[in-house]
Amino acid sequence: MDRKRAVSRVELVSWRETSCLCGRGQVTRHVASTDYVFGGADVTFSLDCAECSKLWRFQHKSFTLRSSEVEATALYAKWNAACDAIRAVSPRIVDAHFTTLGKISKKAEMAELTRLGLNPGTYRSYLDARHTKSPGQIAFLHDDCEGVFAIADAEASTLRELVRIRDELRRGWEAAGKRVVRRGLPSS
Repeated sequence: MDRKRAVSRVELVSWRETSCLCGRGQVTRHVASTDYVFGGADVTFSLDCAECSKLWRFQHKSFTLRSSEVEATALYAKWNAACDAIRAVSPRIVDAHFTTLGKISKKAEMAELTRLGLNPGTYRSYLDARHTKSPGQIAFLHDDCEGVFAIADAEASTLRELVRIRDELRRGWEAAGKRVVRRGLPSS
């Protein structure tokens, strides 16, 4: 029996959406769609101008001045690193706390995490995760870290300093983000 396999065909269509900011190039809309009934379409845009593409980035139907986003991008990377540092310290603090509690049931572990405001989700998901992870790795860490501060002894000052740095970087990143220069599509 010879069976033919049905394959969807992709149709690619592109057209000029508008001119670029300097007027010498264009923004092109690219649409890729299949002949499959429920396939939908994938729409992308490209900035086709040698001059504008050096200075501007085109995304989400707007132009962003590349030089204006350097500071925000750098602060965002530093903020992310500070968040990673907090996520590295917090499990140690939570696991040290559970060591002082001695041997307790998994139900009691989850109840303690909930009491501390570090609720890891449902009991079923906690049990599944607990097969391979410690309570500190499962704990859900909120932005304020209050649940971890409540049990942090030796590392409390380190954690407070990391949270202070993270919050300061976030304020800087948000302020720098407001200074990023964006332009909408020119009408033409």
